[in-house]
Amino acid sequence: MPTQDSRPITVAGHRLTWSVRHWPRWTAESGLIGLSVEVVPVGPPKQRLIIEFPGGSVTAHRMSPERARPKVSSKQIIAIAQSALAAGWAPESRGKAFVFAVEASNTSLERTRAR
Repeated sequence: MPTQDSRPITVAGHRLTWSVRHWPRWTAESGLIGLSVEVVPVGPPKQRLIIEFPGGSVTAHRMSPERARPKVSSKQIIAIAQSALAAGWAPESRGKAFVFAVEASNTSLERTRAR
């Protein structure tokens, strides 16, 4: 279900919306977890795409995930969604969400300080 902050995009003829699922954060089980974005087809319920970015490295208190938030653009999400389509994501089908993990070498997200 799209949230209030969802942004519309079109990828390979599919009308989609995307929004941030969660910002980088610490968890007891996994340590640092990176940004996660959800891409949802517009219309009746279909297969969602979950994009998981790597956590990165935090070396100082001021760089904690609660303070540093990456900038994500629709252009980046479109490029990643095209890669997910090539990897087997089928937005027109139903079923469980397709989880696509972005490799650390393929991401170029800038970090900004949270307000």
